[in-house]
Amino acid sequence: SDFKNGGGRYSKRCARTTIGYAYKTWKALNSDIDSGQLVRMPFTKKRRDTDLRVTWASTIRKDKRYGAGMWYILIDGRPCKTPAPLDELLFQDSATNTHVPGLLMGYCRATDRGVIGKGRHSITVMVKQKHGPADLYSGYDTTSTLEVREVCQPF
Repeated sequence: SDFKNGGGRYSKRCARTTIGYAYKTWKALNSDIDSGQLVRMPFTKKRRDTDLRVTWASTIRKDKRYGAGMWYILIDGRPCKTPAPLDELLFQDSATNTHVPGLLMGYCRATDRGVIGKGRHSITVMVKQKHGPADLYSGYDTTSTLEVREVCQPF
């Protein structure tokens, strides 16, 4: 319940709010992939009773009159289920070549396979066309960053 509502209190069994941390950057990713994997990063989770806080920052673009682009994150090849999928959509109702800042951040406790346990995992940023055709672009001449933090669960 506090998890869904963004509660800020943590249990006494978890003294630090950040347990583990990893990030990777790509300079000028310049990806014109319209559907598929953009980047992937390994991560080792130290505890079972923690959540993942995942952040992806890059420039994004959707070009063509109709449709949308979706950028989303997978944990071990699966979308987050609890509390919700980690995704964002970009709609533009014109054929412009405007690259805008994109920031995707969210928390994940479990996928459809259950709670994300202790051990080695992979975090993948994916992209796909949604609601019609779209010419998508990611990371135009800027630094893109994928970051994952293992954080204490609110109680």
